[in-house]
Amino acid sequence: MLSPVELGVLYLAVTLVIMALFVPIAYQLTNASQVNERDPINKIRTKSFIFELAGVVLGLPGFFLVLFLLTLGTVITGFLIQPIYILVFLLIMALKVALRFVITVRSF
Repeated sequence: MLSPVELGVLYLAVTLVIMALFVPIAYQLTNASQVNERDPINKIRTKSFIFELAGVVLGLPGFFLVLFLLTLGTVITGFLIQPIYILVFLLIMALKVALRFVITVRSF
């Protein structure tokens, strides 16, 4: 069993690695040579701050933030909710992928 400090370091390392994977994608989107190369989902997300916030919360950074908060809540209350949250998040992720496919196909 890992100590809380070891779990915190592991959590930080995994989060930083996953967030680093977004750097090439962000670089590609910011240095697109043509306007037509812009991602249709990115067009929706940049319409307002609410859409931008929803994109972050429903993505991997939000997943790890909420998972961290739920873990803190489990330590305090003893109520285990992480498995339910992970299942709901995976369902939302699958729906997002399907919706992204439909929006991308319709944009061509």
